[in-house]
Amino acid sequence: LLAVNADEKMTARLLGTGPTAIEAVLAAIWCAFRHGFHPEESVVRAVALGGDTSTIAAMTGALVGAFRGASRLPARWLAGLENGPLGRDDILDFACRLAALPKRRD
Repeated sequence: LLAVNADEKMTARLLGTGPTAIEAVLAAIWCAFRHGFHPEESVVRAVALGGDTSTIAAMTGALVGAFRGASRLPARWLAGLENGPLGRDDILDFACRLAALPKRRD
């Protein structure tokens, strides 16, 4: 098993950093745990792993955001998002409406 505090270069070699789900998801989970779900550190270090950096960093950010909440993301990251039609405010509104949906009972 790979320890959470393992060396990042060794982790990248062992887990892989490619675009396949098994590599990208494992690398993102490892990065989030390795850096204590700290938003900026986790995402920046995910990019530093190399490989499919955009996928791994996006997954890491999603995990950290789900765990810590969007309010913990650096404000400068959110300020840089496009806010036209289907931009930041529309996506935030959609996420709030989605979160408010009642649970399905099958």
